[in-house]
Amino acid sequence: MMEHLTWFTDDTIASYIGLSSELAKNPFSEYGMSSWGAIVPKRMNDKILLVLRKYGKPMHFTEIAQQINETGFDRRKAYPPTVHNELILNKQYVLIGRGIYALQEWGYKPGVVADVIVEAIKKEQRPMTRDELVKVVLAQRMVKRNTVLLALTNKSLFRRCPDGTYELVS
Repeated sequence: MMEHLTWFTDDTIASYIGLSSELAKNPFSEYGMSSWGAIVPKRMNDKILLVLRKYGKPMHFTEIAQQINETGFDRRKAYPPTVHNELILNKQYVLIGRGIYALQEWGYKPGVVADVIVEAIKKEQRPMTRDELVKVVLAQRMVKRNTVLLALTNKSLFRRCPDGTYELVS
């Protein structure tokens, strides 16, 4: 039964795809429907999403703009302020450090450092040490250790226990 399918080589399949107006290949050699933003990106959001998924890591907005321009999706130039505006407006991107953005689908949650600390203490359901909290925050944000320590001084959110751990203010 498989004997008559041997003429389907990679070149043959690529040739058929090339003939179709409904199928296309993006700059990262991924195939799909030409109406999909992931294959033929028309909007800036589509291009940003493709670049972040391609590199699979958080990136600075200027680096994202540079990668969009180097990839050459089309003749239009991507400017860092335009990319930054799109990142700010779209909820699927999370600011994790100074101008560095990640995809929410990677497990990053929106919010400030204090929000990450509150979530960690609630999840653990116990007071946590400074080092534990720093470790949790640095896994979610690209900030300095002192930024985490500064957030812990917010007396309306956190209380330092006699044993040196931190708990939420009720």
